[in-house]
Amino acid sequence: MALLDLEKAYDTIWIISLLYKLIVLKVPEYLLFVLRSYLEGRIYTVHINDARSTPISPPAGLPQGTVLSTTLFTL
Repeated sequence: MALLDLEKAYDTIWIISLLYKLIVLKVPEYLLFVLRSYLEGRIYTVHINDARSTPISPPAGLPQGTVLSTTLFTL
């Protein structure tokens, strides 16, 4: 058995490159539109007790914990 652990694998995916690969694979335009809205425009904040951090928009990466993200990472 061989195991491979990719540290921060989902955080390193460049969204524009992924969308380009989907265009090359001839994914329908309506699906590209949905995937683009799913991948872009995300904002993160950290909540500790009553304090909140400044909202941050990640420059790259896939949302973690979803089946769609693992499929897109495989591409």
